[in-house]
Amino acid sequence: MNEFLNRIESALASCSAERPIFHSEADFQFELASQLRAQPDPLSVRLEVPSSTFAQSVESKQAIDLVLTGPTGRCLVELKFAKAKVDTTWNAERFLFGSPPRDVARYGFLRDVQRLEQLESHAPGVAILLSNDPLLWTSTTRTNRDLEFHVHEGRELGGTMSWHPETSEEITKSKPPITFRGRYRAHWIRYVKEPCEFRYLLLPVARCSSCGQLLHAEHTVHADERTETRVRCQQRECPLGPAGLMSIRQLDAQGKTKSYTKTHDLETFEQTSFGESPQGEGNVGAVAKVFMAAANRDHGTNFTSWVEPPRDSRLEQGFDCELFSEDRSTRLRLQVTAAMPSEFHRERHRRKQARIESSTHAAANWILDAILKKSTSASPDIALVVDGVENPQLAFIADIVCGREFHKTLSEEAWHSIWVVGPSWIRKLAGLELPTDL
Repeated sequence: MNEFLNRIESALASCSAERPIFHSEADFQFELASQLRAQPDPLSVRLEVPSSTFAQSVESKQAIDLVLTGPTGRCLVELKFAKAKVDTTWNAERFLFGSPPRDVARYGFLRDVQRLEQLESHAPGVAILLSNDPLLWTSTTRTNRDLEFHVHEGRELGGTMSWHPETSEEITKSKPPITFRGRYRAHWIRYVKEPCEFRYLLLPVARCSSCGQLLHAEHTVHADERTETRVRCQQRECPLGPAGLMSIRQLDAQGKTKSYTKTHDLETFEQTSFGESPQGEGNVGAVAKVFMAAANRDHGTNFTSWVEPPRDSRLEQGFDCELFSEDRSTRLRLQVTAAMPSEFHRERHRRKQARIESSTHAAANWILDAILKKSTSASPDIALVVDGVENPQLAFIADIVCGREFHKTLSEEAWHSIWVVGPSWIRKLAGLELPTDL
């Protein structure tokens, strides 16, 4: 999703330089589409695609203003152009606006967001409202009939929004209440100052591909006044949430790994790791510590210690370590497996660092292959654990892609359960819940 946001904000910046003002929403729509098509490695851009193309349940008469398609998927874009009274000239062309009702502009924009939420399972979306009307981005103390639909700067948008009780039945019947599943904060971004000031409100609608919650938009204003919008997950226990991302930053600070994703949806990733490669049996201790702490924190277990069997008996017993509660009434045996390509480990061993680039789908197959290679050792008394302690992107990919695309294959494995361990979290891919009282 962030890749699409990059493209859209870049196209808006190009629009502002070449077309600071428009006659209509259609004028804005065609110019934005032209700028998107003019970018290097251009996206496929289609205009006025019926909503029913994606979901029969959504208003079939409504068309999506722009449908963007690129290597990482699709993005739906809805546009609104709200005008305030102005009579100005730009590039020897006169622009004369009246003052259409603001309540209609606000309601129409929020209705776009609601429709994008309804279509989100088919593709993420972006709603954009461009306007030269300061009363749209400025708060008011007046009790207007559309007060709940206001979108001024800093306004929290969410839940059900309705017209004032005294609003005419004609309006309330044709424009029913709007309900959001997610929550959004209005942040207006300057488009141009001249020939008159325009600002735009951009709300991304996308779901976290790990935990399934709608993502939160964050806006960064740079020194050159350029604003950068990104979407991030805010769920505490999600690997893509603050705790998961913090664990990656902690590894970076320790110089153990430097990792990042090019897009929040993890279509591709690039990772550089430093030092000897500790994956596999050599990293059992680190895996056991993270697994034990995360299981106690997030899954209600009460593990207090772990034990590795003698190295020469591991093959015979079929597990690498055993977790115990304090009174030893609860235990869980773990078999640890590495999934990063052998070439990555060899390079890291030889050069004390290694770098890798991959699509998430290719990386998912590394993980699946690593799990299937252990199938002959599967036991209902042992949990199989994929080691991503120092390869956080591996942990993300296992949860996001393997869990979704290979769930049936994983569920047929004979392990007690299959997990992936990241720098500070664990995620179950298949199998039973963790034991809390045996």
